[in-house]
Amino acid sequence: MAYLRSAWRGGAMAAAAAGAVLLACGVLWSAGQAGGGKDWPGFLGAQRDGSSSETGWSTDWGASGPKTLWQAQVGVGYSCVSVSDGKAYTMGNAADVDTVFCFDAVKGDVIWKKTYPCKGGSYPGPRCSPTVDGARVYTVSIEGLIACWDAAKETPLWSHKASEYGGNPGNWGFACSPLILGDRVIVDVGVTVAFNKNTGELAWKTPPHKAGYSSPKAFRSGARDLLAVFAGDGLQIFSADKGEPIAATPWKTSYDVNAALPIISGDGIFITSGYGKGGALLQLQDKALTKAWEKNELSSQFSTPVLLEGYLYGVTGNVNGGQSLTCLELKSGAVKWTAPGSGATILVGGKLVILGSKGRLAVAQASPDAYKELAATELGAGEWWNAPTLSHGLIYCRSHQGRLVCLDVRP
Repeated sequence: MAYLRSAWRGGAMAAAAAGAVLLACGVLWSAGQAGGGKDWPGFLGAQRDGSSSETGWSTDWGASGPKTLWQAQVGVGYSCVSVSDGKAYTMGNAADVDTVFCFDAVKGDVIWKKTYPCKGGSYPGPRCSPTVDGARVYTVSIEGLIACWDAAKETPLWSHKASEYGGNPGNWGFACSPLILGDRVIVDVGVTVAFNKNTGELAWKTPPHKAGYSSPKAFRSGARDLLAVFAGDGLQIFSADKGEPIAATPWKTSYDVNAALPIISGDGIFITSGYGKGGALLQLQDKALTKAWEKNELSSQFSTPVLLEGYLYGVTGNVNGGQSLTCLELKSGAVKWTAPGSGATILVGGKLVILGSKGRLAVAQASPDAYKELAATELGAGEWWNAPTLSHGLIYCRSHQGRLVCLDVRP
């Protein structure tokens, strides 16, 4: 805590160098805009499955694409945008200083930004997307600083280092986005750790495992509340109340890059990795995980596929080795269609929002019958590996180089 306070004060000048370049637009926030507008309070949305029920947003973009509402420069990194209560949050790094940004979600004004020293590493910058829970924001740095921030005040509330609990990073640092479950915040840093979300007091921790690049996923199986953790050496299942090991299965991927979140459907758990590894549907029965099928048709290097009515939609292949969009039947693993495309996909109101790794943003109908594109635009040069965010009729896209763009798709 003392370390983070000191780092925050001392990093103020460095943060200015990483500050946002703003284009004010003078539009007022309204929860009623884009009928059924929904917050997106953390990585992959409120349900942590890449989906939102928001409707009423427009795909009538025209040849010039949707209006750019505002832009900002946030520093390098892979942090997605989280939206809650009219504010947009993300993270970036410049000159070995991390900055946690809080913007006005519609106008793009910086409400606050908080900093701490953090070396960039290989493929530099944060991998974590901020998790917003009421008046608190939770983050994890590439070096393993686990922090809780006050969403309104200019001081951190509590912090820990992953090394205090036996955390050990993978080759590219820590990548977990915190999970809120009841009164706890849960992170995976080579050991899965639960803290009291208000005080930072340790609730429990699991035995150590090889760090991956995924994030914990909560689910219910029968009468049990469980956690699925896609670690570097395989899928781990823990009890949600005490962190007790329940089941595990090995899953070896090149460089231990298991990054996509597990997808839960009934008693089935789908996992996928890149480098030609593919995906598998696992069944959890009591304390055992068994494979229903394993195939390489959906091999997601970084991004998490989305699930709708029994069909998976996601990107297969590696970002530097050729990718395609794929629709897969979850029950059988049968491919329904493939189409050109890359990057990351979310599901909003029954439509796929696809941010290509070279900056092509597209919307398509989520249907197993065929790929049907509804709208598309180009965002420009850069590595756009992050998942987009759509909330209250606005789409937020962020490149690794730190360009953050807010697009207006309200009707």
